[in-house]
Amino acid sequence: MSDQTDSDIKPRFEKALAEGLEACWPTDGGPRPNAIHPGKVASGVENPYCVVRVNDMEELVPGEGAFKALVQIVMVSHSKDRGSETHKRMVASLRRALRAIPKPGLDAANGVILCGIGVVTHKEASQGEAWGDVLEFEAGIEDRA
Repeated sequence: MSDQTDSDIKPRFEKALAEGLEACWPTDGGPRPNAIHPGKVASGVENPYCVVRVNDMEELVPGEGAFKALVQIVMVSHSKDRGSETHKRMVASLRRALRAIPKPGLDAANGVILCGIGVVTHKEASQGEAWGDVLEFEAGIEDRA
């Protein structure tokens, strides 16, 4: 059983998912983001980069450590790269990396088990000069910390 709150597990799950994407990124020589960040982007990071963010989390059975999380993974590029072949290949690689993460997968360092991923939706977003693709899905996770 876990006595952790959802605010305790959010940053650990973001970190575990970012590390999992990094580890499972295809090694076929295709384009890679400059960084994959959990939660938010550190200042000074050049495009393209990826951000893993948990927008909402709900404990399914209080005190048992089972959670449902609403997750967004944003692949950010400069607006001039919108629709470019390189950006499209990076998004395709991101999808492959997400599918390649073992489920259930134990992340001993962060104490999080990814039990499964729901339907992944894909949309586009922009803000100023930044533009990106957003993958959004629900994930079932278990807190083992």
